[in-house]
Amino acid sequence: MAWQELRHNGVAFPPPYEPRKLSIRIHGAVVQLSLEAEELAYAWGKKRTTPYIQDPVFQTNFLSDFLKLLPTHFANAKYSEIDFTPVYEYQAKEELQKQNPDFKEKMAAQRKQLRLSLKEKYGFAEIDGVKTEVANWMVEPPSLFMGRGSHPMRGRWKPRIHPEDVVLNLSENVEAPKGNWKEIVHDHEAIWIAHWVDKLSNVRKYVWPSDISDLRQERDKLKYDAARKLQRRLPDVRQFIDKNLLSPDLKIRKLATVCYLIDNLAMRVGDEKEEDEADTVGASTLRVEHLKFPPNGVEFDFLGKDSVRWQKILKVDRTNTPIRKNLQEFSQGKKPEDLVFDGITSQHVNRFLNKAMRG
Repeated sequence: MAWQELRHNGVAFPPPYEPRKLSIRIHGAVVQLSLEAEELAYAWGKKRTTPYIQDPVFQTNFLSDFLKLLPTHFANAKYSEIDFTPVYEYQAKEELQKQNPDFKEKMAAQRKQLRLSLKEKYGFAEIDGVKTEVANWMVEPPSLFMGRGSHPMRGRWKPRIHPEDVVLNLSENVEAPKGNWKEIVHDHEAIWIAHWVDKLSNVRKYVWPSDISDLRQERDKLKYDAARKLQRRLPDVRQFIDKNLLSPDLKIRKLATVCYLIDNLAMRVGDEKEEDEADTVGASTLRVEHLKFPPNGVEFDFLGKDSVRWQKILKVDRTNTPIRKNLQEFSQGKKPEDLVFDGITSQHVNRFLNKAMRG
């Protein structure tokens, strides 16, 4: 059990968008924007001095969300046909006003006071009677998705998160914070305080106690202890992997092959990518199209972390012949876009390695 009693006030939400009654022009006609459309147009305008608005992928992705919020007869408008000048001019005036020293000082003081008051309410949880700082107590605001590297979704809109999207974790005996929450759970084994699913990436986001909290440090210590134990048991673990490369059980052979690639090629597991990463690939998510089988080897070629091309050749000799045979077997009869290790996830890999650790 991670905790016996968990109290908190939920999470803070960014302020709603403040309407400015903005318009744009399409084919020369003035289009008054709805609140939702204006929020996207305003976010677009904030990028007007950056290279992003010249990026065709960024433009196309932005329009895929923006045009849905306009009258239907503009559904097929092209970027070149849309004039955001009224938005840009409004923002230029705003920015000029913000350069006024008195205005800047006043706004900075207001922001600081607001943040302090919000942190006092949402920035702490009580875990087993101990006041504990919360790391990321503010829900992420809606925004244009940027991503890392050449992310194919750059420019898409990350929608706003509402209380009804959020699940809270707290004690059974405490009053839940006011709000129309999606769900209230009482998971004593989990150390997260809240979570929700990002509406664009479909990735679950968590709110955790701070890294300096006793609970987080205890969990981290357990992870470090496990890593040290793995280092000591590494010869036994490798022997376990090698033995299971020849297992008659197909799933076991797949798991052993994934673990061999992780160990020998320093490959990522595969399905643990961050939300802002592109379609990165790892051992468990290799597709048939990522493999080639030259004589006495296996060639890997795919998009790795931060959209960097990952290309290596694994030389095959009598010590690792089963690797090539397994990869060929797992790829046989599949389409290029099919997974080599279908049915295998990082959770399966973790359980396999835990079994190896136990001997």
